[in-house]
Amino acid sequence: RLSPAGLALWLYCDTGLQYTEISLLTWEQVDLEHHLLHLADRDEPLSAELVSLLCEVLETRGPASETHVLLSPQADPARAAFQPDE
Repeated sequence: RLSPAGLALWLYCDTGLQYTEISLLTWEQVDLEHHLLHLADRDEPLSAELVSLLCEVLETRGPASETHVLLSPQADPARAAFQPDE
């Protein structure tokens, strides 16, 4: 659930964001107080459940650990979801 792949899936299902939007999403675009994502061309509402999950991610990682929600702009949540553990 807190893995990059799990978080990407939540973001996709909750908001309908495109893969590129999810992989490039930064914490600066996340407005937890108002339950919104501020994208270049629009604002997307967030469900209370996704806001709770994003808060949990911030608590787990620490607020200054990464600028991107999925750990890095090169993160590939789809590949991570289907690669077996080594």
